[in-house]
Amino acid sequence: MIQNHHMKNLAALCGVALVSMVFYACSSDDTATTPTDAPWDGRIVLSSNLSDNITRATTELPVVQGTGKTFPVGTNVDLFLSEPTNDNTPSYTGAVNYLQATAGTGNVGNFSFFSDQARNTGVTRYWPASGNGLYFYAYYPAGAITGPVTSSTTTPQTFTCTADQGAADGALTSDLLFGVPASNPVDRPTGNTLAATAVNLNFTHCLSKVVIIIQGDGNGLAVADAQLTGATVALGNADMQNQASVVPSTGVATGTGTANATFTVKAAGNTALTNYCIIPPQVLTGKTITVTLANGGSKTYEIPTLTAAAGTVYTFTITVGLKSLSVTSTIADWTAGVSTNGSINI
Repeated sequence: MIQNHHMKNLAALCGVALVSMVFYACSSDDTATTPTDAPWDGRIVLSSNLSDNITRATTELPVVQGTGKTFPVGTNVDLFLSEPTNDNTPSYTGAVNYLQATAGTGNVGNFSFFSDQARNTGVTRYWPASGNGLYFYAYYPAGAITGPVTSSTTTPQTFTCTADQGAADGALTSDLLFGVPASNPVDRPTGNTLAATAVNLNFTHCLSKVVIIIQGDGNGLAVADAQLTGATVALGNADMQNQASVVPSTGVATGTGTANATFTVKAAGNTALTNYCIIPPQVLTGKTITVTLANGGSKTYEIPTLTAAAGTVYTFTITVGLKSLSVTSTIADWTAGVSTNGSINI
């Protein structure tokens, strides 16, 4: 079982909208800018043009729930390279590190190979001298999947989501991302400039995201009432799966293990009224959302017929009153979707 590595601060294999990360073969000393007409010598040092932002799970902008966010500086992403011949011979297994360049230069950030697993020192790596192409597989967070990963690595591995995600940014390390090019493997580039050797990796969210917004009904509880800012929000009643079974070569994830977890979505010390958690895909029918006010009063909503799918966002807006609770829910594929409504009075 692979435990989720804690990092401080990411087509259709997962069934969600793709965003492009462009990896250029370039000199290891390229930082702020990458000339597109520079001669190419076969290097696969990684530099990415992140003009297209990755929709990350982050509470930096809790109102919009993470739109327009990229990898935090210093983030490690595991990259697995293998040759399609010779029984998928691994060419590289390890972390690459996201570096922040100067904004406005056209090269917002880049990835650099580690020279070892302890230091952020870039090294030069090349496409195979044999002329073979390469399979590309990438995972965030680093360490989530044990490599090497090749096209034949189909034995599932276990990824564990943090059950307590109630603090600010508490869900970041549970946001499992998988990146591959549109067509795998990639042939060895034949162009003679950096621009001609670009490889696009498309990252998808492998798990499900549940957003819970609480607000007062204005009749005894205002939107920013201390009873709400000091409230706790929990998803499930010791009946949630917090582990996902992941096929390394495809990124396909499904909930697994005994359903005995409760996800803390909002802790009492977190005053934000919009919070979320990342969960493995699983059946949510009959699971509960419990809002416990600062004074100890508790109100519970039971989720109707619903199955959480990979790469999908489920938003529950809960209007809390002194004697009632009503819920509006929205389902979206991380971009746009359809809405369903429900309410319950207590």
